[in-house]
Amino acid sequence: MWRYNAPGTFRSTSVMTYQVGGDQYVATMMNGNRAIDLGGTVLAFKLDGNLDLPISDIVQATVPELPDGDFGVDQISEGDDFITPMASCHGGIGIPKRLQ
Repeated sequence: MWRYNAPGTFRSTSVMTYQVGGDQYVATMMNGNRAIDLGGTVLAFKLDGNLDLPISDIVQATVPELPDGDFGVDQISEGDDFITPMASCHGGIGIPKRLQ
């Protein structure tokens, strides 16, 4: 069994295999994590390949400033439709501490 230590989060349900010119490849998606923003990277590996994967510079994710203002319960609860599905993969990242 072959393995590769990928940076970031390696959660993928979309692993695929394909063939080009008689060479077999396996490809999948790799995401960033709470500290590293990889911006959704596709990893493709050639079976019996022997090249090193070039690693680009890792960019540290920045946290945007919170907007000023008071937000009511109704306005905050409207975000539930957006945040709930995202939180299953991303956890609490992006949810300001004052709203948790």
